[in-house]
Amino acid sequence: PGAFLSANNVANPIFTGNVAGNFTYTVTATDANNCQNKAQTTITVFPDVIVNIPPLTLCQTESRSLTATGAVAYSWFPGTYLNDALIANPTFNAVDAGVFTYTVTGTDANGCTGSAIATVTVNAQPTVTATGQTPICSHNASQLTAGGAVNFSWTPTGGLGDPLIAQPIFTPA
Repeated sequence: PGAFLSANNVANPIFTGNVAGNFTYTVTATDANNCQNKAQTTITVFPDVIVNIPPLTLCQTESRSLTATGAVAYSWFPGTYLNDALIANPTFNAVDAGVFTYTVTGTDANGCTGSAIATVTVNAQPTVTATGQTPICSHNASQLTAGGAVNFSWTPTGGLGDPLIAQPIFTPA
């Protein structure tokens, strides 16, 4: 058979090409009177649509854009936590912690489609605690203590020895 044709001796062969390009085929037909004639047809195969989506990791209560490329129109499924499921870069609003999977289908200018899987990882908000010795007398110090995370930043910074540690010393002015 011809390239990508199921058979070359039948009236309706099946084209099975999966390579982009133009494929021209000529058919020679003979009628009952043994007369022959030829006809041509060209099949155009468009390239595959390759949709790309990098994974996204964020913290609970944050919002960030997912970004799909490789097509001209997009559809995200499911649309949960997305501000618009029909654009290339919807905003994901992280309400719940967990791992979320989306299928995005992209359509190119030729109407061809391709799909990809997007993974969004939402890390839970830490449960932060803050304590300090109170009340204290003027010109005494109190140690503040934070917990529930690995990095800390105390504000306001006035009176604190080091506002970037878990247990700074507060001395009133």
